[in-house]
Amino acid sequence: MQFTAMRTLLVVITLTIIALITFAFVKEGALVLFSQESETGTLTVVTPNSSVSLRIDGESYTTTPATGISLPTGEHLVSIGDEWQTKIQIAGNTQSTIDQTLFSNSIVNFGYQVGFEQLQTLFAQSSLTIVTTPSDAVITVNGKTQQSSPAIIPVRESESFEIVVSKDGFKDRVLSLSVPKSTRAQVVVSLIPNVYESLTVRAVDDVTTSETGVPQSISRVEWGGAMLPANEVPLTTWQNVVAYQLVPFTNSSDIETLLVLDEISRFWYGYDGIPFAYVITADATLYEGIGVYNYDFSTISGRGFQAGDVPVLIISSEITQDISTRLRDVVTLSETAPAPSVRNISEVSQISLALGEGKQIAMRFQNTGSTVWQNPQRFVVRAIGNEGISELYDPVKWKSISDAISIDSSFVYPGADFSFMLPIQAPYYPVQVTQNFVIFDTETSSEVLGSQFVLSISVTGEDVGTLTILDTPTGYLNVRGGPSIGSALVTTVFPGEKFAYKREDGEWIQIILRDGVFGWINTKYVQKLQ
Repeated sequence: MQFTAMRTLLVVITLTIIALITFAFVKEGALVLFSQESETGTLTVVTPNSSVSLRIDGESYTTTPATGISLPTGEHLVSIGDEWQTKIQIAGNTQSTIDQTLFSNSIVNFGYQVGFEQLQTLFAQSSLTIVTTPSDAVITVNGKTQQSSPAIIPVRESESFEIVVSKDGFKDRVLSLSVPKSTRAQVVVSLIPNVYESLTVRAVDDVTTSETGVPQSISRVEWGGAMLPANEVPLTTWQNVVAYQLVPFTNSSDIETLLVLDEISRFWYGYDGIPFAYVITADATLYEGIGVYNYDFSTISGRGFQAGDVPVLIISSEITQDISTRLRDVVTLSETAPAPSVRNISEVSQISLALGEGKQIAMRFQNTGSTVWQNPQRFVVRAIGNEGISELYDPVKWKSISDAISIDSSFVYPGADFSFMLPIQAPYYPVQVTQNFVIFDTETSSEVLGSQFVLSISVTGEDVGTLTILDTPTGYLNVRGGPSIGSALVTTVFPGEKFAYKREDGEWIQIILRDGVFGWINTKYVQKLQ
């Protein structure tokens, strides 16, 4: 009896202890599970090189930088700017961070993300995961080197860490953070390359001029580089090709790499662009660098270039024979001024003119080449595609029947805009005129690349038609002051010329001459066009 009572008491005590332990664990689990619904964390988003739009889970928030954004726990989709986005975890009473340097012309970016995920299972152990780009970067946590990316580190109840991610040729990234209880922390680091601090000088002493003529390079405009500021550019005569090797720091395409380099040069180093005359990539493609022929690279601080240097950046792990050939091409290019080129940025629409009306057309172009126009007057605006005088010829203001005007401007630097007023005069007959023009380089007797443009002119007049002069036995046709052979001679016109006509009188028809004067010609040698 006594034994039974003691056994019953022991069972009761055991069950009570189990119940208390179970209640404690269930209570703690309930707190974890239910607090998840009510707790919030915060998010900070920074983009050091720009201020861009920020959206979270499709909702617009503000522009960067944005700090302390309160968000419910869980995973969120964060979109920065037009193209970049990532998913990040938010845990209660923690601050997640996104710090990304974005590039407007490229999908490549550098920076880091720190996210915290609150764990909901009862016995979950906190952890820290570190993912790096490049993947072989050295990860050090609290002074201990970890395995390569991804590094997964178990965490005690609550623990603080100092993380250092490093690799030769890149800037170290140092982060400090604490991982709370029942939390999984994830750190994603994309290291910033030390682009111009890790260059290797390469000898070019044995490089000579190319024997296959003037080689071609892909221009700065073609690969999408930003144009230089339209102000004075330091110039000197190029004399000495010097080469530097940069081991590739991304797996991106050539163009992507150039665009990143261009923005890195501007944002981190304060240069006007890639501080090299030319860039040669691993496949031996030759690109323009800063995009100014005879640029004085000695004016770029911190690079150690001398006046007359033609610095070349080789982005490749090795110097191949093809790359050496491109260096020889650079020697040739450095000794040969490149052809000028432009881009038409005018806003000219259909133009309507009355008979004989004159007009000044505002034209605007951008110098997209790499040469500085030190003598713009050598360039003329020329009408092309005519078998005689252009129908828009202005006899008073044009230099000749084909050359309208010279470019009247001061120095035109690469990337700079320049303008001119093009005088035209409508013919004295109704017509639809489509006239092609180019900017012509009188020094090289060649058309400036990209300069061709078209003017579409509608010439109208009341109660007039249009005729053309046919061949005559004498090669010309007399114009009389009246509708008879005995009338005074006014002038002569020639086969192929066009005129407006007003009225007829027997075998005579009245025309309007170029100066607006009326005259009469024989209908035998005309053809009405309208």
